[in-house]
Amino acid sequence: MYLQNMTYHLTIRKRAVKALLDMPARYARHIRQLLERLVEDPDRGDMALKPLPGNRGFKLLSEDHRIILDRDDEARRIEVLHIGARADVRK
Repeated sequence: MYLQNMTYHLTIRKRAVKALLDMPARYARHIRQLLERLVEDPDRGDMALKPLPGNRGFKLLSEDHRIILDRDDEARRIEVLHIGARADVRK
């Protein structure tokens, strides 16, 4: 899946799309809204975007879920690698 915004390009890997489709609609809707805000401005203060240890990407917290992503500021690209329940997605 590929979405383009004026600021950043967002790519979502197939397994992350599947996770979105398999979760309850209210969680999927909330994650979609977070991702829309993220591509507008990844550095905005209200985003719960944190770097992963060892320069391995970022995690974005969403209610009961974590979104693991890669961010390339030069290419203005964000790729969602994985979405899962907080208990299942380890730091």
